[in-house]
Amino acid sequence: MRRWKAFLAGTLALVLALAPAAPAFACSAYDDLIRRAALRYSVPDWLIKGVIAAESGFRADAYRPEPQVGDAAHGLMQVLLSTARELGYRGSASGLMDPETNIDLGTRYLAAMLERFGGDHELAVAAYNAGPGRVGRLVETYGTRYAAIRPHLSAAAQDHVARVMTYAGQFRAGQTGGFLCPAGETPRSTAGSVQPLLVALILALFVALANQ
Repeated sequence: MRRWKAFLAGTLALVLALAPAAPAFACSAYDDLIRRAALRYSVPDWLIKGVIAAESGFRADAYRPEPQVGDAAHGLMQVLLSTARELGYRGSASGLMDPETNIDLGTRYLAAMLERFGGDHELAVAAYNAGPGRVGRLVETYGTRYAAIRPHLSAAAQDHVARVMTYAGQFRAGQTGGFLCPAGETPRSTAGSVQPLLVALILALFVALANQ
């Protein structure tokens, strides 16, 4: 009997040790909005997601004051009200927190940066973050390659571009980064899960042990 219990206990320990980690989850709540904006403005959806991931971590309520420009960054893509106004937006600052409005405006601005900087993703992201004027002057001085202007950007801007491109690469490869969904949304697993079978096996082992 003791050998049987020891066997079951050993099996349980082995199962737990070999069990795969819980699959990563990512928010799919904004996929349709991102897909529509990507098609509307000819911007890769994975690049939009990379910007959202770095700017707000997929939090639609993200808000960051920008006192140096007398403005604030709003929502998923951290859109400035002044930038939105340049794009023809006539709504209120609070309206920028709406995910559909925010993704549309943010993607439109990102598309404008891509067009201005020859489709270069890194230059466009740098301009999205540091401003097209700043990046434009650096391009005129040091050339049209991001590697050439990177040393002349602030450390914060360099880090931001690196994070956006890392996230974008992950999304392009089908990974999700483990971002949580907003309240009320259901997360989508990024991989098939054997968790139900694992739980059933563990429960069966516990019952067998208890009845010995």
